[in-house]
Amino acid sequence: MIAQSGRQKLGDAPLACGETLTLFYTKLHSHYANLAGEWVNFYDKADVIGYPLKELNADYRLKVTSDCPVHVGGPLTFWNPLSHVVAYFGDTDILGPIAEGLVGVWQSINTPPG
Repeated sequence: MIAQSGRQKLGDAPLACGETLTLFYTKLHSHYANLAGEWVNFYDKADVIGYPLKELNADYRLKVTSDCPVHVGGPLTFWNPLSHVVAYFGDTDILGPIAEGLVGVWQSINTPPG
C-alpha cells in the first residue's frame, strides 16, 4: 500500500513483512549483558535445502542452540524450496517457539532487577 507521501508504510514494506531479510546483526549484548542470544534452526527433513546444522562441525555445534525438526507445508510444498516462501512462516510449530522466545526477551529486559 502506498501512503500519500508516495512512500510505503513501514508495516507494508517488504523488510517489515520479513520478505527481504538476508543478514542480521545485533549489538544487543552491549545493552543487555545478561541476555543470551540463541540460534534455533527449524528444518523439515523432506526439505531439499533444510537440514540440521549442529552436526556439520564443531563451530556449528557451539553456535547453533538447537536443531528443531518440523513438518511444514502440504503435498506441493513440503519437499521443495517453495516451503521457505509459504510454509515455514505460517507454521505454528515454528511461530509458537519464536513468539515464546520474543516474550522471554521482552520480559528479561523489562523486568526490574531484584
